[in-house]
Amino acid sequence: MKKLAVIMAVLFLSLPLAADLGEGELSGYKSLFMKRIISGNPGRESDIRRCMDGIIKDGSAGVRLIDKFGLFLYDSRRNGLALEKIKFLRDGHFYVFMITLKDSSDGGLYNLFLEYTFDSGRGAYALTDISFSMVFADKIKSVSEFFGGG
Repeated sequence: MKKLAVIMAVLFLSLPLAADLGEGELSGYKSLFMKRIISGNPGRESDIRRCMDGIIKDGSAGVRLIDKFGLFLYDSRRNGLALEKIKFLRDGHFYVFMITLKDSSDGGLYNLFLEYTFDSGRGAYALTDISFSMVFADKIKSVSEFFGGG
């Protein structure tokens, strides 16, 4: 439980992570994430690629979704969490990610649910819902902010 608290705390500090992570290494994590999400969701590659190329805006700045997920995968691995599976669903303007992670130290499984909506007026995605295993419940605000919620 303590290990997961540390993992989640590090996740929320995405700027320092970016400084520690080289562009080539980040590219590898993004590629791995794309490979896993596409292989786990046959027939949805077009929707997945379109979504991953999208941007989460914060004021006048923005970050691509795939960059967020690449950083997430990097940090998860650094902290002993392995990506088990990713489910992706699209329903109109809603995009849902269900991510299962496995803790290498105790074999525990943790589920993260993220729902984004595409705002065509802004040309960007916004986090509309998030939930995860109870162990993360005290960190909901920080996790929401990390994935683009306000």
